[in-house]
Amino acid sequence: MRNTFRANHLYEQREAERLKQGGLTPEQQGQLDARRLLKQTEELEKTAANS
Repeated sequence: MRNTFRANHLYEQREAERLKQGGLTPEQQGQLDARRLLKQTEELEKTAANS
């Protein structure tokens, strides 16, 4: 129980630091990763279609 609290506390601290530095929230990072993967997939499909 205490370990969970400590982990959550550390996560919240890191999250606060990231936001202060203008970083992305996990949701924003997830959206960015998803867009990047989609773009890579589309490029691979184009390459496969051309070969």
